[in-house]
Amino acid sequence: MLTLLMWSLWAKALQVTPGPVSEWEQYKARFIAPEGRSIDALHGGRTTSEGQGYAMLLAEAYNDRIVFERLWSWTQANLTQDGEAMLRWRWIPNAPVQERMHATDGDILIGWALLRGAKRWSNQDYLAAAKARMVAIQHPDLFRQADGITYWLPAKYAFERDDGSIIVNPSYFVFPAFLAFRDVELHGAWGLQIDTGLRLLERARFGAYQLPPDWVHIRANGSMTAVRDNGQPDGARHGYDAVRVPLHLLWANFGDPKLLKPFRLMWAAERTDPKVPVEVSLTDDRVLTKSLGTGFRAIERAVDCAVTGAALPSTLKLEPWDDYYSASLYMLTKLALSERFPHCLPSGQGR
Repeated sequence: MLTLLMWSLWAKALQVTPGPVSEWEQYKARFIAPEGRSIDALHGGRTTSEGQGYAMLLAEAYNDRIVFERLWSWTQANLTQDGEAMLRWRWIPNAPVQERMHATDGDILIGWALLRGAKRWSNQDYLAAAKARMVAIQHPDLFRQADGITYWLPAKYAFERDDGSIIVNPSYFVFPAFLAFRDVELHGAWGLQIDTGLRLLERARFGAYQLPPDWVHIRANGSMTAVRDNGQPDGARHGYDAVRVPLHLLWANFGDPKLLKPFRLMWAAERTDPKVPVEVSLTDDRVLTKSLGTGFRAIERAVDCAVTGAALPSTLKLEPWDDYYSASLYMLTKLALSERFPHCLPSGQGR
């Protein structure tokens, strides 16, 4: 097990520049409120645990401890729940009562950001908070078995059926976070869930492109069906959740061409369009939604670079039309590349 001093030295050795500082300043101005709240304007100005995690990861990467502390302080004040170790998944402005539902990916991202912050700034409080997140997301109620394989549930409630089948989100397997947690806690569930997540991506493939779905229904015998977030197969798609899967693979350095092939096939079919396919029907392979979002294009180009070595174009940058999600994916993709594939960044950026 690593000591905090060793973590700090490791962090300093790996400090990278994901991109121009001006991009971080722009991101802060557009998507982080002064009190430390990430803002998803497209959905009524809500704040999610996922959004807080993304913003904290970026604040750490750009060595912005003031903003990092504001984000974490706001999270503690507004997303913690009495009698529940998991963080509230969303906060809605002016809501008389905030809901109690949580989301595993948000806690994973925040715990990972705290661990990185502890390493960068040699902060014991951040380390203790990271370990608390690690304990919370290993609660027994978050694990269920199907055909002898233990899966991580998206939350403690609503994702298990009376027949013992479960609903799982492949994008909630944040592989680079699990690798970081495993370095701290060798005997946790992290290695097991890395294996489970990779096996899930090998099996949960649907449609002509063999894409992973946003949500998958797994029966007790291990059979799988792509579903919507309501658990129904009608309208099942690869979409705004699953688009994160290749980012997580690259960031963990799991760039197996076989795992990346479905995404490359889907994108290649639409390469001449300035808009990137985001939602694809898994029943008839129609592209349901395309986007000009820089984040979606960044992931597409990052996957291409991991296979071909072609760097991201220097013209790729935050655009006025990028919403919180697209902007976050763009910034996180550049951060992942700076740590794993620095040659993929435009000339002059990276290590």
